[in-house]
Amino acid sequence: MTRPSPNNPEGEPSPAYSIVLYALLSFAAFFRCLILGQAYFDNDLLAQFGPWRMFLREQLLQGHFPLWNPCTLGGQPFFADLQNMMAYPVNYLTLAFPTAYGLGVFFFLHFFWAAWGADLWLGSLGLSGNARRAGGLVFGFSNYFWLEIIHPPVLAALAWLPWLFAALERLAQDPRPRRGFWAGLCFAMLFLCGSFQVSVGAFYAGAAYFLFRLLGRGGPFTRSRLLTFMLSFLFLIWGSLPLLGQLIPTAEFAHLSVRGESLDYSTFNARLSMEPFSLHQILFPRFQLPPGTTLDHAVQSFGDDGSSSWLGDWGYLGVWIPLLVLGAFSGRTRALALFLSGLALAGLGLALGRFTPVHSIFCAWVPGFSLLQAPFRFLFLYVLSASGLAAMGFERLGGAPPGGRWPKTLLALGALLLVFSFWRWESTWREILGLGLGLATLAGMAWPGPWRKAAQAGFQAALFLPLLLNGWGDFPTGPASNFDFRSNSKSLPEISGDIRPRRVLFGNGLLYPIQTGGKKYVVNYPQEASVVLGLKNFTGYNPLALMAKKDISRLPLPATVQLGALQGILTMDPNLRIPGFQAESHPPFTLYRWKNPLPLVYAPGRVEVIPSRDERLARMESPGFDLGQDLLLSAPPQEGWRPPAPVPAAPLSCSLESEGTDEQSFSIELGRDAWVVFTEVNYPGWKAYLDGRPTPVFTGDHLLRSVFMPAGKHRLAFRFEPVWLKPIAIGLIIWLLITLSFFKWFPRE
Repeated sequence: MTRPSPNNPEGEPSPAYSIVLYALLSFAAFFRCLILGQAYFDNDLLAQFGPWRMFLREQLLQGHFPLWNPCTLGGQPFFADLQNMMAYPVNYLTLAFPTAYGLGVFFFLHFFWAAWGADLWLGSLGLSGNARRAGGLVFGFSNYFWLEIIHPPVLAALAWLPWLFAALERLAQDPRPRRGFWAGLCFAMLFLCGSFQVSVGAFYAGAAYFLFRLLGRGGPFTRSRLLTFMLSFLFLIWGSLPLLGQLIPTAEFAHLSVRGESLDYSTFNARLSMEPFSLHQILFPRFQLPPGTTLDHAVQSFGDDGSSSWLGDWGYLGVWIPLLVLGAFSGRTRALALFLSGLALAGLGLALGRFTPVHSIFCAWVPGFSLLQAPFRFLFLYVLSASGLAAMGFERLGGAPPGGRWPKTLLALGALLLVFSFWRWESTWREILGLGLGLATLAGMAWPGPWRKAAQAGFQAALFLPLLLNGWGDFPTGPASNFDFRSNSKSLPEISGDIRPRRVLFGNGLLYPIQTGGKKYVVNYPQEASVVLGLKNFTGYNPLALMAKKDISRLPLPATVQLGALQGILTMDPNLRIPGFQAESHPPFTLYRWKNPLPLVYAPGRVEVIPSRDERLARMESPGFDLGQDLLLSAPPQEGWRPPAPVPAAPLSCSLESEGTDEQSFSIELGRDAWVVFTEVNYPGWKAYLDGRPTPVFTGDHLLRSVFMPAGKHRLAFRFEPVWLKPIAIGLIIWLLITLSFFKWFPRE
């Protein structure tokens, strides 16, 4: 603690004290991961993000920057998938460590970053150090963060949210080009974290916040001020330009994915709406929790319609927060408190989804919202706003005279909640601890001098401790070996080597062993682990899949087998009888191998052009369609082109010379000029080189690569070289050089 001085009459700790405090508490929160060799692994961490991080790390260690994922869903973009955080710089700091430990470092950094950012935002509002720390601790360790551990992109974006608001606040107070740049850069970093939903919410909420704070300052709008504001706005855009490096490829992928189709509100946008009666969980998250059920498992229990009774838990900030919010509506911060209350209510209204008209109106009229699922996640607007309001209420508490009306009000309300919480004490003991400690420290604030300062620190502990215990108790860890996909997958690595370059289709019932709490369990096999094993899987867990891949699921099984170049179906049931397949034992798995697979590369003799998606799929479903003999082009090779007369399939021999993540090379001998079909997914950016020279690639049979080749022996190479790759790389380098030069040659405004 520092001593009082003319510049610090209250003797508050320096900002460095808060930074160290946040770092130590974040370290304590993830002590098990950082020191004890444990790791969070539940749900999507094991099913998606762990395998993707391991794949990216291994590719980088091999000196390769992956743009394509050939191992799941038949092959699809990797860099363009926003969830992979490929353009987020902080992600690469944590990839220096093995996957399990790197995730622990990732969580530690972002919990710390969130608390510090909230502290800076509240400091820019003129709040005292104690109030800033109260808000920083509540926001940084809120239930929202703990629940989103399973979604690192969401967690990271949330950590950047208060930094964006802090930058916007400083820009509104004094518009300057540099401040505009930092605001833009903060939004770019938030977007690059990989959560489109948080990015959309942050964009609109940030814009509304900035306009409110800017217009609220008043003053004459002179020509000089207008020019300064315009220059600041240009610098804001300049600072946000790095997000284009991810937005351009992601927009292309989204357009061609299932998100590019027409989505029905009730079956897409409104799924995972927070039910109104779950609002009480903002105060007591476990009040109705069944005995023996942990909170992390309860919140992941969804009905077939996407309903859940536990989505209100995302808004839990501690039992004192709604009470502290009541103290924010007084004095100089009243207008801001009213705005933040409106923002919090907007977040709650959006989170309620189909249960109120707010969410449906936003989806219908506000750009970006119709692409989003999971309305409950908009509770992050409530979490940030309520944390700020609670800090304002704490500020009033610190400035209130001993025995004043506000402390007495808090004492009375806290005592009522304490009595109520004993009704289900076995579920609410964390809240009881926080309420008891808070009541004791509130009583201590009646004493002047150092006792009052100690009581304020104690009340901060009353806010923080239940949140920390909540995270420790209901979000279990397990040994790092849970992420050892190669060892835990038994015979799958050997199967991978046996079937490549063909693929398998993962059947139902595949299991994966895990450990937690000293016990062993099994869960559904994480299909995205295929990227680690090098196993080419025609299915996958990723909800963002290419629309063309989804379309062919309606075709008969033999057609799907050929289009996917499937070797067979993988299960753990050795007693199935599947026509056309033969069982092959690979304990504990059984591979049902396709008896008569067509070649990986073939040259059909009948060619048609069918631009219509529905007509093309209907033609492929028709009984007379033969994949080995028929080729359906999605577009003519050139204007006025006519399909040739039908002929028998061309004689062809082919061998795969080499295969990498973003490239393939074939040696082909063709008996006559013909269209050649490769059973690999076509996507904008795949380029073909025939004997070293570029040749066009066309989409055949709805999703495969097709090339017209002359007779003879040839070498054909495919390389994934998206048109946006070089412009983005060059643009980012130019942006960085200009930015560094500006800050070097113009160190002041």
